[in-house]
Amino acid sequence: MKKFNNLIVLVLALVTLGACATSNSTNSSQSTSSSHISELKATVTIKESEDKVTKKEVNFTDSQTVMDMMKSEFKIEETNGLITSINGVSQDQSKNTYWMYTVNGKMAEKGASETTLKNGDKVEFYLQAF
Repeated sequence: MKKFNNLIVLVLALVTLGACATSNSTNSSQSTSSSHISELKATVTIKESEDKVTKKEVNFTDSQTVMDMMKSEFKIEETNGLITSINGVSQDQSKNTYWMYTVNGKMAEKGASETTLKNGDKVEFYLQAF
């Protein structure tokens, strides 16, 4: 139970930090018409276990969040902004196992609904036991 409480505190701290952070965006030197939205690419890895890893290159639009991309590319379930299941693989609270994610090898500082993707990002979701 203490580990679960620590996880809740960690998630709340990440969300709070995310609300205080500013996002940087860069514009392409190419101009695009309003009818043309540039597609950007990211690589998403879903690591269900050491033996079961799915890797997919995805397209997304400018200012799209990790949560938006995950909803459009994978079958996910969420509770209060946290991803609880990906492609039918659910976290297990009884085993203190939860979906976590990194962006470009670093633990995400915000929730998936608050993290904006950038071109070339490498996003990895994995089940973590606490």
